[in-house]
Amino acid sequence: MKKLGYVSFGLILGLTLSVASPALAQTVKSITAKINSSVSVVVNGEKVRLNAQPITYNNLNYLPVGEISRALGMKVNWSKTTNTIEISEDTSTKTQPTDTISTDSVNIQAVKVYEYESVSLAFKNWNIEESKKANIKISVQEDKILLGLYDKIYHLKPNKEYYHDKTTGKGYLEESFLKNIIPNDVIELVTPVNISINDGKITVIDK
Repeated sequence: MKKLGYVSFGLILGLTLSVASPALAQTVKSITAKINSSVSVVVNGEKVRLNAQPITYNNLNYLPVGEISRALGMKVNWSKTTNTIEISEDTSTKTQPTDTISTDSVNIQAVKVYEYESVSLAFKNWNIEESKKANIKISVQEDKILLGLYDKIYHLKPNKEYYHDKTTGKGYLEESFLKNIIPNDVIELVTPVNISINDGKITVIDK
């Protein structure tokens, strides 16, 4: 099991189980917690950049499940019908490089994604005023991919959180990552697609 600097993964799982518990709906209560930006997370010697600040409650540190799980190479999915956070091994990214934007040496059988342009359009169709606030923008640079959303900048992991088709110029956002940063009402307006990558060529399998 991978280890985190300063915070154990067991704590994250404990938080996950609490969220997923059916009894939660009957025991919801207000608490007073504090944002603790002094908490650092290190995975295999590399510091993890958190977009959501850790919080401290009853002398325990709580971290965003989605970001920590992805840093550990896991796949995260939110089930709206059962109010459950599902964490599983992300087998689709085992052969993907994390240090290059190019897909030239990447081979993936299938991964569920959302086309970036469709997500951007869905914001406008959902709420034009909210779309202006979100101001979603993608920037594909030579050595990094940046996503701007609600005054935040996300550094996307190429060929894991974002797939760039250099032939068509289209971009695709990975499902579990997108669902952690985009309102569910917007997600429901977009039809996900499955893509495969063979010798660097991205192919849409179905819509």
